[in-house]
Amino acid sequence: MKSFRFAVVIMFMLILTCGLLHAQFGKSIGETIRKKVPEKAKEAIEKAIDATRNPETQKGDGSTGVGNQSPGGNQQSGGNQGGGERQADSGGGNNDNPQAADSIIKGFSQGYNFSDGVAWVRTGTVWNLIDKTGRILLVPKGVSRPASNFSHGVALVNLVGRPSELIDKTGKVISSPESGDYGVIDRFIPEIGMIVVRRQINTFERTETQVGLINNTGNWVVPLQGGRSFGQYLGEGLIRTSRMVNNSGVNELYNVFTGEVFEAKDGTWTSTTRFENGYGVFYSGNSISSTDTKGNIKEIITGVNHIHYLHDYREGLFFLRDNMNQLQGFYDINGNSVIDLSKYTIALRSGWSISFNDGYCVLALENDQKSPFYTVIDKTGKFMFEPRPRNNDERFRMEIQSGVLVAWFHGHNVHDYGPYGNVQDFSGNIIGDTLSRGGGSSLYFSEGAAYIHGRYYIDTTGKRLF
Repeated sequence: MKSFRFAVVIMFMLILTCGLLHAQFGKSIGETIRKKVPEKAKEAIEKAIDATRNPETQKGDGSTGVGNQSPGGNQQSGGNQGGGERQADSGGGNNDNPQAADSIIKGFSQGYNFSDGVAWVRTGTVWNLIDKTGRILLVPKGVSRPASNFSHGVALVNLVGRPSELIDKTGKVISSPESGDYGVIDRFIPEIGMIVVRRQINTFERTETQVGLINNTGNWVVPLQGGRSFGQYLGEGLIRTSRMVNNSGVNELYNVFTGEVFEAKDGTWTSTTRFENGYGVFYSGNSISSTDTKGNIKEIITGVNHIHYLHDYREGLFFLRDNMNQLQGFYDINGNSVIDLSKYTIALRSGWSISFNDGYCVLALENDQKSPFYTVIDKTGKFMFEPRPRNNDERFRMEIQSGVLVAWFHGHNVHDYGPYGNVQDFSGNIIGDTLSRGGGSSLYFSEGAAYIHGRYYIDTTGKRLF
């Protein structure tokens, strides 16, 4: 009998001990695990510990907030709305102790291009804003992903569990659906630092979608209005728009700086190139015309045999080719032939821009046996070097960026092709070492710097910046 009592007492003590251990699990066991495991395992363990503290956080689809949004893209609805700002400041990497402002960034795993003198970089799940020395300027709270680079002092950011906002470089909110008289931010227009916003009206009296424009100070440029949509930005304050009139769409050109609206004539602005120095170029039928920012039209080239290719008007010239290759080359705004390329076979490759940048243009050529070559020309049409063999893979690109010629592969698994790319001067000489990114989507120099995937930033000589 005594043995039975003793066994009951021992069992009761064991049960009590287990209960105490369970109550302390989130703290004592959790803290022990955090100290012992590698950095890469912390995020999963943190989630498991949080689940023991609050099982309610495991409800739903497991989403961490608003969906990804590309620069200028549309916001997507999110899942878990209860995470708040904490989800942007916790997880793997350096998130338990975010790097402080004014320190030099270390250990980042993702980076954006430099724009407006700054760039976004990610450490774990925390996004940081840095300058060209790598100094951290801002560690904004609750950002799940930047939706744009900075331009005109502002950028669009996606937030955890909340609508996207427009912020400045100090983190101050410039415009937000939560405080503004609109429903959602549709996209950011970096060239002018403005956002397109939208509101849905659905009452018994009226159902319509209203759109408007807000600038980088948070003020209305175009108040919310129904029956209109904002399309491509064409430069110099001009946006291609359309509106409904008697159930039919009317194409217009809208000047966001003056408020002037010009109606398209004969499909004018459905095919207009970007505007530069007050002019754009468009085709209609078998002719090429110029148009100024006031909507004044002038026919400059006639009798074109089925226009095949018309590219941007840049640095005073535009490229034109007809279907018969009788017209192929660069023309000025008055329709004069400046560079005649009709005797060459020019490959119109996806992703290759046939336009001038910093006084030079890259040409993808083919010889008589259809073998692929490339060269660079200046604005007189002079070849800067004898055409050289080029990779004919559709993902191979050559572009002029920040005053240099950059060769690179576009797409995933690019490491299968060997070195990622290189930087050349306009005489075709390679600058610095061959670059390897280990598999990314692009090699792009902006404001003299490029991000090397998962590693660091370099300048146009290949020198590591930080």
